[in-house]
Amino acid sequence: PRAWLEEIHGALVQSGYDGPQSSLSPEELLEKLRRLLEEQDGAHHGGSRWVGTQGRSAFGHSGAHRGGIRIQGNRGSGQAIKVWERRRHRSLDGSAPMQRRHLKVALRALRRWGREGRPEEFDLDETIRATARSGGLLDLRWRPPRKNRLRVIMLFDVGGSMEPHVKLCEELFGAARSELEHLVWYDFHNCPYEALWRHNRRGKEDLTSTEEILLRHGPEHRLIVVGDAAMHPFELNEVGGSRDHWNERPGRYWLKRIFDHFPHGVWLNPTRESDWPFTATTRQVLEICGQRMFPLTVDGLRRAFRAVEGAQASQTRD
Repeated sequence: PRAWLEEIHGALVQSGYDGPQSSLSPEELLEKLRRLLEEQDGAHHGGSRWVGTQGRSAFGHSGAHRGGIRIQGNRGSGQAIKVWERRRHRSLDGSAPMQRRHLKVALRALRRWGREGRPEEFDLDETIRATARSGGLLDLRWRPPRKNRLRVIMLFDVGGSMEPHVKLCEELFGAARSELEHLVWYDFHNCPYEALWRHNRRGKEDLTSTEEILLRHGPEHRLIVVGDAAMHPFELNEVGGSRDHWNERPGRYWLKRIFDHFPHGVWLNPTRESDWPFTATTRQVLEICGQRMFPLTVDGLRRAFRAVEGAQASQTRD
């Protein structure tokens, strides 16, 4: 029964156990792989030592090892520390048909309007009040036109474990582009590091420094991160933990920088909220983003936007 499994998992988590992962650091794994490639003289399938397929070896693909290096081929446990292949994730299609109108309605509720600029629009209500105050003498009043002052930056996790959620993310992306006038977006894989990108097929040609993004977009922006927060703990916590490159700072450093910079930030998770406690990195990301993680559902969006409004009201009082 699920309750029984949850009880066992909770006991394991409290004891510090997080599954059968590799005890080697990324540097040690790379060095071991180099030595094996010098010794190996052919293809291997199964087993627990050589570079190959299946089996429990830390090197190769389609195996059961958690915490190794995947080389080309299919995923096994989905817990590789490094991936040795050319990664081509699918870009989100902002023109995908909108099948869930409630996403647009929810995003519309986030918009905030204000009046800025020269007084060019006739203000009927204020004209009536001013005329009454002047004893019936017509007193015309004008006001600046309404403008959408909301600025939103969205970060999307793409590829890997997010593939099953592409359709839902495309619907959210399409709704955001149609409802939010001032929207910018970037992509990342599993965890943001020192650079993000806009077009997945262009790869490294399209990288933008995360530092530059933080300088370009001020803290008045509303941040929305979309991802399942599920990855190998190395990717979040270690130098060199990224699957695709050697990162000089751990992912948690950049996540904290991003959420510190954008106080009106939330994380939307497409997986079931009841499953979050069973993934170590999801629990850690939840802590880093100040518990502002919400499910990508109608109710989750409402809760997320209430949290944003609460943060804004608190900052205004301070």
